[in-house]
Amino acid sequence: MNVREFPNVEVDKLPKLLPSKNPFTIGALGIPLVNPYIELVSSMIASVENSGKLLGGTIDLYVQGANNICSYKISEDEGLQVMSNEFNRKNLVYAVVLASKDPLKAEKVIAKGDEMREFLGNHDFIYDEDGVRDRTLFVPSPHFMGCAFNVDYEIKDLENMIDFE
Repeated sequence: MNVREFPNVEVDKLPKLLPSKNPFTIGALGIPLVNPYIELVSSMIASVENSGKLLGGTIDLYVQGANNICSYKISEDEGLQVMSNEFNRKNLVYAVVLASKDPLKAEKVIAKGDEMREFLGNHDFIYDEDGVRDRTLFVPSPHFMGCAFNVDYEIKDLENMIDFE
């Protein structure tokens, strides 16, 4: 499980009505009101609400969070499919691939859906010799952060990261 904080993005002023309590948040994000979409987006919202920071995490972090708050259980493969297909298609998530030699540097930031699906689809996560699965962080996009938290950032803000503890 990898978690990074992106300190160049200010999230310290959370809205008075937290997105997890606001019935309009899911609608604003355009998420289907079915499993596993709601569980994963709830996990992403909770990570920002609980920390007050923009965090990126590997798929196992979000799946574990979703499985902790909901009765519907999601597999990592199912979570990966939702993140790389549906959430990315709706511009809700970016993928930050950590550099193998320096895990606090981004090897690449993937914002485009086709590029993310191609990149993730070209790796066999069952036998992941390059460690791509453990180096790919999913980060709420500026669109997601704007809808849920009224926070904006630029893609270059994802190049600077620190370990989150």
